[in-house]
Amino acid sequence: MPYKVFNDLRDIQKEMLRILGEVTTLTSNPLALSQGMQDTWIPRVDIYTTCKSLVILIDLAGVDKKSINISTTNEYLKISGERLFDFEESEIYYYTMEIDSGYFSRKIYFPEEQIDIEHPEVSYENGFLKILFPRVKMEEKVIHIEIE
Repeated sequence: MPYKVFNDLRDIQKEMLRILGEVTTLTSNPLALSQGMQDTWIPRVDIYTTCKSLVILIDLAGVDKKSINISTTNEYLKISGERLFDFEESEIYYYTMEIDSGYFSRKIYFPEEQIDIEHPEVSYENGFLKILFPRVKMEEKVIHIEIE
């Protein structure tokens, strides 16, 4: 519960900064913000199944694939890394600020699917990280009961 409250507050903060950024586009003066305000962000994710796989698609536009870390447990997939923009100036003046940067981390809990977490297929193309976990057929075993 505390984690959700923290995320809700962070979302409110980001939305306030987005609105403030939109308001400043109506003036001739940019919004002066330090790069320190950009700390942690959460990438957007699509999760769906096909007849063969559980597919997790993560939007990581602008992230160098060398900075992406992927780990799994039986319960979840964790993706983390960093998206950095190389600015020549130490002080930046934003007219609009909508692209998150800095460290990111996302924990994705697996749905109630039988999947093979040991053999995922991973690709990174056009800013999308795609992870396919093969679906495993659930085997039904018949247990014979002998009554004496």
